[in-house]
Amino acid sequence: MNYQFRLNDYSKKKELIWNECLYYDVETAPWNENFRGSDDINYLNVQNGITSFCLTVPKKLLNKTKRQRLEALLCCREVGDFLAFYYYNETRNKTKNMLMLALDTIATGLKKKTFLCGFNNEFFDDIIIGARLKERISCWQYHLSDGKETKLYTADLYYWCKAYGFSKLADVGEYMKIPKIKQWNSLEEFLDYNIRDVMILPAFLKMLNEHGLYALRPATAARRLQSQEMHEKLGWRRIFSDQQVSDSIPLFGGRTEPYYATG
Repeated sequence: MNYQFRLNDYSKKKELIWNECLYYDVETAPWNENFRGSDDINYLNVQNGITSFCLTVPKKLLNKTKRQRLEALLCCREVGDFLAFYYYNETRNKTKNMLMLALDTIATGLKKKTFLCGFNNEFFDDIIIGARLKERISCWQYHLSDGKETKLYTADLYYWCKAYGFSKLADVGEYMKIPKIKQWNSLEEFLDYNIRDVMILPAFLKMLNEHGLYALRPATAARRLQSQEMHEKLGWRRIFSDQQVSDSIPLFGGRTEPYYATG
C-alpha cells in the first residue's frame, strides 16, 4: 500500500502547519512558590487567573502595527521563525486580561483559519479563555470581547503526543531534544522555563508535518493498519491493540488509544 502518498495527499488542505500556528502556555503560581499539593488548590484553578504566560507567534503572521502593539504590552524575544511574547504579574486577573488582549490583537483581521495550539489545553489552559470560545463543528472558535467571531481556533496537541506514545510534555521535550527546565532560582529563569515549554510544541508539530500528518482524528480499523505500517517502515516499535499489550508487557486493565492523522 502506498500509504505515504495517501497521507501526503491530505496535506493539501494544510490544516495545521507548524510555522503558521500560534502556541501558548500559562503558569498559575508565583515564580518563587513551588506546588506543595492540596495547599495549592487555588493556584491550580486557572479560572482565578494566572501569573504568567508565553504566546509564540510566527513572524510572518504579524504586520508592523500588530507587532508594535504587542511589543508595547509584553516582553518579546525572537526564537527562530517565531516571536515569543511573555508576561508576568502576580495580580493574576491582570495577567489573564493581558493574555486575552494579546489574543484579541492577533485575532483581529486574520485572513485565514489559524490555530492556537497548546498541550492538554482543552482541560486546563483553554479554561482561562473559555468565555471567548464557541464550538464550531469539531473545534473551538475564538471570539473578541465584543462577541465578533474570528478565524482563530484552538487545537490541543496532547492527543497528537499521545498517539506517539507521550503522555507528558517533558517526554515530548526529551524526544525532541528540547528538555524542559526543571528548576529555577529567579523570575528570569522561571520565564525561560515557561518559554521553553511552549517552544517544544512547534518542534513536535514540525516533525508531524514532515511525516505528512496535519490533523488528528480517532482511528478506524483501516487507518490503524495504515498507521502501523508507517511506524514499522520508520522502525518504531508500537503497540496497537489490547492483545499486543497482553502478549508483550505484564499490564492489567485499561486499553490503548490508537489514532491516525489526516488533513
